Amino acid sequence: MPGPPYIKPPTDFEFSVLKWVILLVVIPSLFFSCVSITSKHSQCKQACVEKLFYESRYARGDGCYCLTEDESRIKNRIPTGAKIY
Repeated sequence: MPGPPYIKPPTDFEFSVLKWVILLVVIPSLFFSCVSITSKHSQCKQACVEKLFYESRYARGDGCYCLTEDESRIKNRIPTGAKIY
């Protein structure tokens, strides 16, 4: 059964414009998100090295944790290390 007469399927031109607009928004936002996370992880690691900790873990949204050697052995979760920020 056809849809309402006032809703027309998009033309090829409209589809291509929409595709390029979405690509020009999505790709840069993914790129800058990855760069931001990598930068924050590096800052976390550097702060922990300066404070003479064994290892660092950065949890997006939760902060930076500096860990001792014993704490760093715990895998797949963030232990109660020293939270920097």
